[in-house]
Amino acid sequence: MKTLLTAALIALAVPAFAADAPAGKVLSEEGKVFHNTNGTVVRKALKSGEKIDRHNHEGEDIIFNVMSGKITVTLNDGEVHELNAGDTLVFNGKNYISAVAGADTVVVITLVKE
Repeated sequence: MKTLLTAALIALAVPAFAADAPAGKVLSEEGKVFHNTNGTVVRKALKSGEKIDRHNHEGEDIIFNVMSGKITVTLNDGEVHELNAGDTLVFNGKNYISAVAGADTVVVITLVKE
């Protein structure tokens, strides 16, 4: 799993920038903040009580990072994970996810192509 996470972060962190462009870019908006052929990074701000409806991401591995707040994530309608700021949940996208924010919460979700 550690190898998968390392490979995912390397694959997503190597975009092709022009030689005269800045080396880095601060991304603080909500929604899809990065996408290339290897995967996607999404930043989502949830109000307390807001839900993420049940869905899955077949063909991708998911790295679900809680930046602030707390959220209850349910996988496959039964496996419950209580996550707090600083926690990371890693799972295969074939699994179904749903979630409910227990406070105002910001998550960053990385989807990596298998």
